[in-house]
Amino acid sequence: MSSPRNVVDDIASYERHLLETAHAFNAWATHRGLPVRMKPERAIKAIKDGVGIARVSSFWNSADHSGRVHDTQVRTVIDCMDHLLKKEQRWGHILGAMQSGKTTTSLALQWAGPITYLMTGRRPYPFYIISSQTNHEAQTETELNRFLAYYENIDFQMAEGHEQAGNLDPMFVHSPSLATYREHVLRNKKDFAEAKLEKLLHRRVAGKNLQRIVEITRDATAQGYEPLMIIDEPQFGASDRLQVTEDGVVERKCVLEQIFGHIEEAIGVTREDHWLIGLSATPFEFNDMQRVWQVRQFLSANYSGFNYFAGDSISPDVTITPPQTFALSGFADSVSIPFVAQISMPAYAKPESFERYALQIGYGGTHAEYRADVEKALRDMIYKLLDQYKNDDEWPIGLCVRAFNSNLKTEELIAALKLDPERIDIIKYYSNEMRGIAVKRAVAERKRDDLPFIMFVTNRARMADAFPTRVRFFMDFGKMASDLNSLLQGLLGRACGYNKKSTVVLSDANYGIVESYVATEGEYIYRTSRHTVTMGGYRRGAPTSMVKFRIEMDDSLVQSFFERIDKEVVGPNIPFGESMSVPRQKGEEPRRGPILQIAEEVGLFDHAEEPSVRAEIFPQIVTKFRIARKNNEVRHGRHLDTVLRYDLDAEGKNCRYTFRWPTEGRSAGARGGAPGRAKGKKDSGQHMEPTIYVEKYDPKTGEAMNDKKSERRPGAWRAFMVTFPLIDPVREVRSAEAAYPVARSPYDPMLTGDERHTRDTSAGAGTP
Repeated sequence: MSSPRNVVDDIASYERHLLETAHAFNAWATHRGLPVRMKPERAIKAIKDGVGIARVSSFWNSADHSGRVHDTQVRTVIDCMDHLLKKEQRWGHILGAMQSGKTTTSLALQWAGPITYLMTGRRPYPFYIISSQTNHEAQTETELNRFLAYYENIDFQMAEGHEQAGNLDPMFVHSPSLATYREHVLRNKKDFAEAKLEKLLHRRVAGKNLQRIVEITRDATAQGYEPLMIIDEPQFGASDRLQVTEDGVVERKCVLEQIFGHIEEAIGVTREDHWLIGLSATPFEFNDMQRVWQVRQFLSANYSGFNYFAGDSISPDVTITPPQTFALSGFADSVSIPFVAQISMPAYAKPESFERYALQIGYGGTHAEYRADVEKALRDMIYKLLDQYKNDDEWPIGLCVRAFNSNLKTEELIAALKLDPERIDIIKYYSNEMRGIAVKRAVAERKRDDLPFIMFVTNRARMADAFPTRVRFFMDFGKMASDLNSLLQGLLGRACGYNKKSTVVLSDANYGIVESYVATEGEYIYRTSRHTVTMGGYRRGAPTSMVKFRIEMDDSLVQSFFERIDKEVVGPNIPFGESMSVPRQKGEEPRRGPILQIAEEVGLFDHAEEPSVRAEIFPQIVTKFRIARKNNEVRHGRHLDTVLRYDLDAEGKNCRYTFRWPTEGRSAGARGGAPGRAKGKKDSGQHMEPTIYVEKYDPKTGEAMNDKKSERRPGAWRAFMVTFPLIDPVREVRSAEAAYPVARSPYDPMLTGDERHTRDTSAGAGTP
C-alpha cells in the first residue's frame, strides 16, 4: 500500500496531467475557432477530496499509460469537431501513422457528445465498432474504462463571448461533463437504455453483436439521438466475397455491409445517412473519396514510423525516424551469417519447394541438410542478436519472428531450433493459451522475466496488437505481401510506435516494396488492398542495372555533358553521311573514348546521385542509386561469381563503349548497354561499358532524320541518350493516381458518379 506522501505525489501528477490536457485543448480550440473550453478544476478538487480516487488510481499504477490522452490526440479530436459540427459531410476518417495513438484518439471522440450538445443542443451517441479479435476487444475495453475514469468528470464551457444552446438539460448545465452527458442526457428518454460500456464497444462479427448494434441505433434514432459510428480499421474485410457452392457462385455479405444494411432496413435510411468516422493508417478505401472528410493524426518527435501517406505528410513540421529496415540479404551481411540470405521457409517445409529453390540458389545438399543449415543459421542469428542487444537500456529485450502462417509448422521449427531455455524465453503467441491475450500482457506475464525472449507469431499480432518498446527486433519471412495493406499492417506496422527503436527484417521482395513506398512518401506503388481498385495503374518495373541520361533532361550539367560527347566522341567517329561508321573488323582494337573522363570532369555522376537532382531528372527512379565509376566492380546480374569492370586503356582515360542507332529514334528504350556487353562466345572477356544512342539530323534545320528503314539521306550525327551501368539494380516506379472501393464494398454507394465511372472504366491495379 502506498504511503500518504506517495498518494499526495500521485494526485499531484494526475492534477498536472489534467491541467496540461486542458491547456492543450484550450490553446488548439482557440486556434481552430472552436468556442468551447475545457475546465478541469472541479474534477481535480474531487480527487483531492478523495471522491473517486480509487477509480483513477490506474493513472499512476499502470506501466503502459493506456487510456491517457496526449496533446497530439487532443488536437486531432478538435480538428474532427470542426467537421462534425458543420455536418456537411457525414462520413470522415482519421489518417494516423501506424501505432500512433489512434485508439486513444477514438476514445477522446466521446467528447463530441457533450461539446456538440453544449453548442447546438444536438445529442450525438458515439459508439465503437472494432475488429473481430477478442484480444482487441479486451485491450480497447481496458483503455476505454481508464479514459472514462480519467476524463469523464472534466467540465466543458462556452468560451467568453459565446452562448450555449438553449433548452439544455438542467443537470448538464450544472455539470457539463462527459459523465453527465452519458449518464443523464443519453438516458433522459425512458425508451433509450443507459449508455453503459458494453453498449459503446462492439466487435465486427455477425450474430448477436450485429443485432445489438442495430437495436441501439434504432432506439437512439427513435428518441432523437444521433448515432455516431467510430470504426477502427474500416478497410478490414470491407467487401463482399464470392463463394463457390453446389448451387453456384454465392455472394457473401461482409459484416460492415450487413451492419449498414440492417440499420437502413430498421430505421428507413440510406447509406448516405450513416454518421461515421474511420481510423486507420492505411485507409485506401476512404482516402480519395470526395464525400469523405479527412483529418490527419498529429505526431510528436518521439514517434518512430512512417510519417506520410499517398505522397503527403501525415503530421507536417515534425521530424520522424522510421524503424531500421533490412532486406534479408542485407541483414545476413550485417550479422555476418551469409546463409541467412538463403533461408526460404517454403523450401524448409516442403521437399518440392526445396528442389526448385536449391536449383535457383545453387545449393548442392539434400533437403535434410538444408533444414539443418536453416536451423543453425537461425539459432546463430538469435544468439548473435542477444549479444548485440546485451547493453540495451531495456534489457532484457524481445525478438519477434513470423516464419509461417501455420501454427503446426511454427511449433515444429521451435522444437528443431533447440534454443537454450536458460538463455532465452520462448513465447508462443499463436497457441490456444494466448487466445484473447494482448501482446503486452503476454510479454508482461512471461515465465522468465529475467531473460530476453523471442515471440513466435503466425497470423496474429497484426492490426489489433501493439508491441511494447522492449520488443526491439522483428523478422518476417513472408515471401511477398499480397498488397500494401497487409505489408504495412503486419510486423512492419507493429514495429512502429512511440519511443520505439525497432529493427525490421523482411524478404528482399517485401523490402523492395517498402523501399519504393518510403521513396515516394507513401504513394500507391503496389496493389493497395483487395477491397480497392487503383486508378491510373501502378508499375514497379523489373530491376534495371543501368541509368539513362537523355538530351531532353532540363539540367544544365547534363546538357554540358552531351555537348562534350558530341564534340569529343560522336563527331570524331561518325562522319556526315547516310549511315553510322563501319563496325570494327575482327581482330581490330575495340573503339574506346573519353566518356567516363568527360562524366568525371563535369561531375555528372555525383550530380545525378543528389536526391533533389535525381527527383527532377529521374522521377521514375524513386530510390537512391550509385553509378559505376572507372575503378568500380559490379557483379553480373545472373552469374554472381562473375565480376564486371570497365575496359580501359593503359592510361585509364578512355573506355570501351558502343554506338547504337535505333530504328525508333528518340523513343527507343535502353535495350542495349546492360551491365556488360561482351557476353557472347565471340568476345574475349566480360566487361561493362557505356552505350551512346545517336540520331541523324539535318544540320540546316536541326530536325531528326529517322530513315534507318527507308530511303536514306546524308546527315550529321548527335547523341540523344547515354547509358551507364549501376553498381546495384534499381526499379523504375510509377504510382497510381487514386484508389476507390470495389463494387462489392459497403462504401461503394458513397462514390460520386464520376468516381464510380472512373473506377469501372479503369485498367485496374497495374502490374506488380
